[in-house]
Amino acid sequence: MPTITECRLFSGIPQEMLIEYLKKINLRVQKVERGEIVAFEGDECSSIGMILAGQVAVYQLRPSGKKIVIDTLHAGDSFGEVIIFSDQRTYPATIEASENGQIAFLSREDVMKLCNLSPEFLGHFMGLLSNKILMLNRKVKSLSLHSPRLKAINYILENYARQKKLQLHFNESRLEMAEKLGLPRPSLSRELMKLKALGWIDYDGASIKILDLERLADSLNESSD
Repeated sequence: MPTITECRLFSGIPQEMLIEYLKKINLRVQKVERGEIVAFEGDECSSIGMILAGQVAVYQLRPSGKKIVIDTLHAGDSFGEVIIFSDQRTYPATIEASENGQIAFLSREDVMKLCNLSPEFLGHFMGLLSNKILMLNRKVKSLSLHSPRLKAINYILENYARQKKLQLHFNESRLEMAEKLGLPRPSLSRELMKLKALGWIDYDGASIKILDLERLADSLNESSD
């Protein structure tokens, strides 16, 4: 059974303290089904959504109807933490449940209350904001790369920096990965095949193994010179 302790905002808080905190706020838990829209782009955002179970996709629709996946969130992840304290509190993207699950919603007022009550919660909240800023910076860098190969290499190197090992494991499918990079799936597959033929990487299923880290890094650095 999913619980609020699965959310990173509450991780490390002693259970007895957490119980007392939850008595002072109005936490709303909602069941969602696969394909259900949690929030449309442009809807007002008045709370943080915390995924207790399941998975959601964050995406934008282009005028052509093409879906651009910005992120995929899993149990423990959250959304809306940046928006609720901004001047324009509307969702910049649509959020759709990819699986059946549960989402807990925490209002702006209750976030402020918890920040005053718990230093641990405040630290987690500031950490989430910082991570979202870093994620947006990575997105801007990826969008500035025009070559499909460079987009693929940049994504591999980002995950190497995050996972800190040459054998990389991915939760998303190749289609989800391609959508995140703004590429057609065949284009991503083609670039991965070329990188494999060069001997720079190898891949199998949900994993990619870096064989020549130096060549990958050099190719990306050369593009920015």
